[in-house]
Amino acid sequence: MQNQKLLKNIHKLSFKLFISTIFPITIVLTIAAILCINTVFSSTNNLIKQQLKVESDSSCTQILALLDQYLSLLSRESNNNCLQNYLRALTSDKTPKTTAYYTDVEKILNNISLAKPDVILFSWIADFDSQYGFSNSDANWSVDSKKWDIQKQPWYKNTTANDLPYITDIYNAPIQNLPVVSIIVPILDENTGTCLGVLGVNIKLNYIKKFISKNQQLSEMQNIIIDGNNKILSHPNDEYLDTNISDYLYSDVKTINNTEKNQELFSYSIENQKFLAIITDLPGYSWKVITTVPKNYSHSQIAPLAHNILIILIGCILVLFLVMMTISKRIASPLEKITAAAKEIAKGNYSFRISSSAKDEIGELARAVDTSIHALRHRALFDDLTQIYNEYALTTQIQTLFKENPTSFFAIIRFDIARFKLINDMFGETKGDALLQYIANILIDQVSPESAFGRLNNDVFCICRKYTTKDELVDFIDKLSLHIEAFPINFNLIPYFGICISVPSTVPSISILFDWSKLALNTIKGSTLTNYAFYDSTMRNQLLTEGKIEREMVKALKTKQFQVYLQPKCNIKSSEVVGAEALVRWIHPMDGFINPASFIPLFEKNGFIVRLDEYVWEETCRILREWLDKSYRAIPISINISRVHMFDPEFIKKLLHLIKTYQIPTHLLELEFTESVFVEDISQLYSIMNQLRENGFILAMDDFGSGYSSLNMLKEGPVDVIKIDREFLNDTVTTDNGKIVIRNTISMINQLHKGIVAEGVETKEQANFLLSVGCNIAQGFYYSKPISQLEFEKFAFHINT
Repeated sequence: MQNQKLLKNIHKLSFKLFISTIFPITIVLTIAAILCINTVFSSTNNLIKQQLKVESDSSCTQILALLDQYLSLLSRESNNNCLQNYLRALTSDKTPKTTAYYTDVEKILNNISLAKPDVILFSWIADFDSQYGFSNSDANWSVDSKKWDIQKQPWYKNTTANDLPYITDIYNAPIQNLPVVSIIVPILDENTGTCLGVLGVNIKLNYIKKFISKNQQLSEMQNIIIDGNNKILSHPNDEYLDTNISDYLYSDVKTINNTEKNQELFSYSIENQKFLAIITDLPGYSWKVITTVPKNYSHSQIAPLAHNILIILIGCILVLFLVMMTISKRIASPLEKITAAAKEIAKGNYSFRISSSAKDEIGELARAVDTSIHALRHRALFDDLTQIYNEYALTTQIQTLFKENPTSFFAIIRFDIARFKLINDMFGETKGDALLQYIANILIDQVSPESAFGRLNNDVFCICRKYTTKDELVDFIDKLSLHIEAFPINFNLIPYFGICISVPSTVPSISILFDWSKLALNTIKGSTLTNYAFYDSTMRNQLLTEGKIEREMVKALKTKQFQVYLQPKCNIKSSEVVGAEALVRWIHPMDGFINPASFIPLFEKNGFIVRLDEYVWEETCRILREWLDKSYRAIPISINISRVHMFDPEFIKKLLHLIKTYQIPTHLLELEFTESVFVEDISQLYSIMNQLRENGFILAMDDFGSGYSSLNMLKEGPVDVIKIDREFLNDTVTTDNGKIVIRNTISMINQLHKGIVAEGVETKEQANFLLSVGCNIAQGFYYSKPISQLEFEKFAFHINT
């Protein structure tokens, strides 16, 4: 079942590999195709816009040529003396036919019309003086013998004002009442230069349409011509002639941009069909040419190309799909072998190999993974230094032993070397590593094949072996100790052993057995009487107690179950209280007073001591501030500084922050450094202590005389006060030699001008002796046990509440 799941995961991985490769490439190809189509579409649009402009410019050129042609024809005929003579002779009291030169004028008009019969509707002449007009359209001077009323004609004012040729906007001709466009030239008196009248032709509107359409470059384009009044004088559809362009075009116009000064590009819609158009001013005239093309024309141009691009894209994706399917299968095959190898390794079968005869990169990958698996297997199971099992592999081996021997009794034996760190410091890590390798070789030689052993960490080793009696285990331990102590080094090697018995009917987890053996080992660390201990119910109860403490410690801190007690420091001669030491007490709401020995070592081990210490520091500052506010005598209180605070880069800032927050003099908060602090990096410690002294703190060394570093510190350490350890005091004042030692020690401290406080003073005899040898301040049960703030105030300040 598990194998099927692994294979399924491999197929999923293969599919993901396939998708992760083909999907991005497909996206890239698709984007490229879209960009290509978009570029082509944009280029096509630009080309169509350019074609519109070219078509519009061409139409304007052709219209101008057409108009110029008729203007030239009329201008040439207008200079005929016959026309001038006729207009001079024509008066309001004469009919046009009776006027001299009539026949000649009629011939001229007929000749003009016949010159372009498909263009010219009719030609005519008009006299400004008599207001008569004469057309060749019906051989009559006027319709129903009426005058034209020339002054009301749309071309009259412009012609009389400028005496220049003129082309009209569309209007209804006075004879046939049809919409026309007239080309008009003035007839000037050759003697006076005054305008006698005009010669004109009426152009057929449908001819302009035919003329423009005949010369179009693209059949899809249409040309519309409008006059100065926005009336249509040329349109592909004749029903729009003589209508206002705004009724036809400007209902939905969106200007795109001005291409030139006389041109404007825009779009519009008619009956849900969209058009692109360009409007061009006809130079020298009020007319405009509008050239349009349907917007879907560009789509029809690009559609075949887009279709081809899409076909190519789909073809590329299909080919890519087939190629990637083949590649993913080749990759998945060795991956399936790797999965099978992992399954075998999980079963404990480390002989499984991944074989691949392929000589390509896939084969190289399979062989590289095969090598890596076995290298990783070794690193995962064996300790790099000693080449014996590590904790993980040892745990697995022990589980196998228990499973294969369900009725056997086993012992978990955990051991390490006393002061191993000191060996590294004194002889170097190379010597320390050699010792560990030596111990591993001893285990290989001395431990039976039916057992398991390994290195857990640092100098900690563990053995799991069958046993019949405890004496058998003791003999094994003694024999093992002798072998270890034989290591060639000028150092007293002492291995300490913690033993946990496993009963077949009640086998806990391996990790719990490790913890129990460690607990047994810790009980005899440093002992000179024995180097082994068996785990028992007392130790188990200790584990349960520690577990309960760890579960409740955070809540206890938040709810102020931890209280600061003060132990007085007294002047031996006067018994006056001259100081105090802040000590923490746990007042549990259910269990009452909890001995500090039950939780302080645990907090130092799990790191909670940092939070607890900082809580005590702040409570101490609060008490000092309260005393100052009540004008009590200023008595300094010392707080304990453990070695863990030396690793806190914010340590000094935290103390200064408390001093500033509670506004208390720095010298009232004395700092006691435990003797264990001076075992660490001395240069770093002295640097921190000097910074504290520069900020006004009084520094004390606690537990003087309890360790090997005391004299070195006394000689060089930046401390102000020495606190003599209670054990040192108790062991010396009871003998003459002891008294000599402590007398001279106190004398030496005084000569170094350092303060002295004796701890653990319990009798009057001790106090008198200390006073006689030069120690003036003492602390201990002889004066007072640690007491609450209220009780201390009564004791020190004689306050009655």
